Amino acid sequence: KLEYLVHWKGYPREEREWLSASELRNTPQAIADFHHKHPAAPRPMPTMRLRFQALENLTVPTRVPHQLFNWEDGTFERDLHWSRDATI
Repeated sequence: KLEYLVHWKGYPREEREWLSASELRNTPQAIADFHHKHPAAPRPMPTMRLRFQALENLTVPTRVPHQLFNWEDGTFERDLHWSRDATI
C-alpha cells in the first residue's frame, strides 16, 4: 500500500501524518509536484493498463525421454529414472 508523509501547511512537524494514496485523490497537483521533485520515489501503478498474456509452461516436460545421451562415450543409454508409464 503506497503512503505519503503529509506535512500540513501552518501546522508543526509533529502533526505530519502518513496518508494512503487513495486518501489523497483530491490533491493530484501536489502528488504530481512531489513526483516531479522525487522521480525515484515509489508511485501508484495503474494496473488497469497492464496487458496480461497466458504463457505456456515450458518447465514441465511434455515428452518423457526414454534414452539419455552419455557425453563421456557418445552413446545412448536407457533412462532408468523415467518409465514409459510415467505421468507428470
